[in-house]
Amino acid sequence: MSFSLKKIKLSRSTWFSLVLTVLLFTAIAATQYAALTSRDTRSQASSPVPTDLYVYTTSCYQGDPRVTFFWDWNPPYADGSYIDIDVNSSFADDGLWWNLYLPVPQEWFIWDRDNPIGGATPQDSYTYWWRIYAYLNSDPNGGSLAYPAAPTITTPNCNPPTVDIKANNSNGPITISYNTSATLSWSSSNATGCTASNGWTGSKATSGSQSTSNLTSAKTYTLACSGSGGSASDSVTVNVTSPPPPPPPQPTVDLKANNSNGPITISYNTSATLSWVSTNATSCTASNGWSGTKGTSGSESTGSLTASRTYTLACSGSGGSASDSVTVNVSSPPPPPSQPDLAVSNFTLSPTNPTSGQTVTATVNIVNNGSGAASGTFWVDVYSNQPSSVPCLTPNGQASRSFSSLGAGVSTGNFTLSFTAPSSAGTYTGRVFVDADCQIAESNDSNNQATTSYTVSSSGGGSSGGGSTGGSTGGSTGGSTGGSTGGSTGGSTGGTSGGTGGSQSSAPKVTPPGSTAPKATSSDITLTFAPNPFLKGGMEVTIKVEQTAFSQKAIVESKGGTLILKTNSQLAKNTNYVLKVWAKNSLMQALGFTFTNDTKASVAAFVMGDFNGDNVIDQTDLERMVPAGMSNEEALYDINYDGVVNSVDYSLLLTNLGKRG
Repeated sequence: MSFSLKKIKLSRSTWFSLVLTVLLFTAIAATQYAALTSRDTRSQASSPVPTDLYVYTTSCYQGDPRVTFFWDWNPPYADGSYIDIDVNSSFADDGLWWNLYLPVPQEWFIWDRDNPIGGATPQDSYTYWWRIYAYLNSDPNGGSLAYPAAPTITTPNCNPPTVDIKANNSNGPITISYNTSATLSWSSSNATGCTASNGWTGSKATSGSQSTSNLTSAKTYTLACSGSGGSASDSVTVNVTSPPPPPPPQPTVDLKANNSNGPITISYNTSATLSWVSTNATSCTASNGWSGTKGTSGSESTGSLTASRTYTLACSGSGGSASDSVTVNVSSPPPPPSQPDLAVSNFTLSPTNPTSGQTVTATVNIVNNGSGAASGTFWVDVYSNQPSSVPCLTPNGQASRSFSSLGAGVSTGNFTLSFTAPSSAGTYTGRVFVDADCQIAESNDSNNQATTSYTVSSSGGGSSGGGSTGGSTGGSTGGSTGGSTGGSTGGSTGGTSGGTGGSQSSAPKVTPPGSTAPKATSSDITLTFAPNPFLKGGMEVTIKVEQTAFSQKAIVESKGGTLILKTNSQLAKNTNYVLKVWAKNSLMQALGFTFTNDTKASVAAFVMGDFNGDNVIDQTDLERMVPAGMSNEEALYDINYDGVVNSVDYSLLLTNLGKRG
């Protein structure tokens, strides 16, 4: 603080009054030190006492206690006043009692370090006993003793206050983590009260502790404490670290079916497209209607569904996980489509009592009793002796015929198939099986077979009844090729030498293109045959897997097709093999493959004309065919399987001349 004195102009009378006042107070102060005496022992009991006696205690004066006494003699009669001070109530002459004489008219006194009483000055925080009495010169007893209403004085503590504030027991500054708290603690001395400011507010005790609460920025805490001796303050700073980075965002995922949140409904046995997107995700996992790990976005077909499904996708990332689901409902299945129902409506044998080795003619009629057409090739097989029901794909019967289709409610009409009666006499069961390869999906399969019994008697020897001898070439009147080509003689053949006609192959047929092939298993081989346009009839081929015992025969026709090889666990998985395929008079094909759970192999068109079996078609083969002419070996050179050896076979041989297997 700074100030300046201004020049003041006073009148002469004012100056005179001011000088008198200064002189008066100087005289009064001087009298306080003139009256220091020992205790007055005169009686004071009979004199009047002072009135309006009280004491006023100031806090401090220049760091030390100060006591101001006031009294009032009413009416004024005393010649002077005594003030007595003692450390106890006895006022005994023990060295701890002091007094002071003050002349009239002084009725006050300031007791401090500059104005002692009897050489004593007031001490900090001390209790004194006191009294005052009048002194009369005319009274031989001295005066009247007066005690105040409160006979004691307690001086204040005038030492300067101190204060110490800490944060987490440190004078600071300290640093704490973002959004955490610190503990403030403080103590003080010579203080009667404290007040907080800056980072906190309000009145505080002279000592204590308090939490700052969670802080997100630095704060300074100030505490000011005051007492009789003045005031003091202290501060501590609490710094706060930078806030942590925000937590990673929570993932989201949205799964749709056909671009809809669902549920959706699709037609029976159709599919829906699942599509999904996610945010803040690093991986996704499918559950319920699907499974496995998925990308964080993508699309996928459900595949054809026949029942309702719920698809769930859970995606996770550093911020947690989220999931979404969509339901795909499936409508009721449609009514089954119109299906055929192939049935045997007629099956008779003639003669009903053949002799052994005699040709038997079966008359057959097939009708489609269903509401749909039988589309696709199906076979009708006749067995010379088959008491039990025949399963699908049973090796061919003794006679067969194929049909390309049969409309609903339509029959084939009667047709004939012939076979040779068994060589032993006895009763036999002939059987016919329509759709023997089970290629046609029917509403009823229980009526695809029929049987009839016939009795075979021993032959009487010789030929009779107009049949051709058959022999090795066989008769040709029965509609099929005789001799070694498998035809049977038409009419009856007397004796044992007539009409054996060769045996018909029992090998399975290759399923032609457009027909439904049997379903392969993991231990099967799917073999696809290329078309062989030169073929006019079925050709038997041999299939063998080298270094194994596996071997099988099959009938291949001009259109080629598919054959399922049942290995019956004869092959080891993940092993390399060589499959060899050949027909009579053809070059051999060798196919390398690795056997797995889904093994497939393809057979090329057959190259015909290798008559000597050396896997080369050359001049030797040509020289064999030409001289044979129309001999009984002619059937060997029928390389297009049309039942005749002619220029067509010769032309095929010339075309293939020089080729190797």
